[in-house]
Amino acid sequence: LGPEGYAQLDPTYATRCADTESREFFTGYKSHAIVRHLLETLARQEPARVRLETIARTHRDAPVLAVQVGTPSAPPVFVNCAHHAVEILSTEYCFEILSYLLSPKGKYYTDKFNFTIVPLVNPDGAENFWNLTFKRGRKNGREPNGVDLNRNYPFFWGMVPGGSSDDPLNSYYRGPAPASEPEVQGILKLAERE
Repeated sequence: LGPEGYAQLDPTYATRCADTESREFFTGYKSHAIVRHLLETLARQEPARVRLETIARTHRDAPVLAVQVGTPSAPPVFVNCAHHAVEILSTEYCFEILSYLLSPKGKYYTDKFNFTIVPLVNPDGAENFWNLTFKRGRKNGREPNGVDLNRNYPFFWGMVPGGSSDDPLNSYYRGPAPASEPEVQGILKLAERE
């Protein structure tokens, strides 16, 4: 569901996107296309305040986007959301934080810290969730059945009994190896850099 399709479902979408000063800019659940559109719009309209980068490309070549707001030389704060794209509210939390940081009240924090926000770690899962079935939104786009990105991080990978599975058909499949997934690799590199 891209921006054009979303606009058909939500007649206020175009108006909200035209006004980045308004909190309405951020309202409504967001597909990957909407997240990408909103972040690119912010970066284009607020280049002095918003820095956008692609931290990884998924198995289906979708960008995993990170936005930075704040003072680059200040201590970092890292926020990420939607490792499981079915948890659509988590993306909204990231946009709520971003909205606050870009408001006049947020200046207090952006003067003291450099925030990096990844609103949607799992764009392939979001595409599955919005366009195929909610059952495929938990995992990423690795064929044939996806990987649970939360279980793919190297720390204690596969060592917690019942915490993950080595069965690709299981909802908690941890992947073929620690940090095998491009989304997890991107998050790890970003965290190390910051």
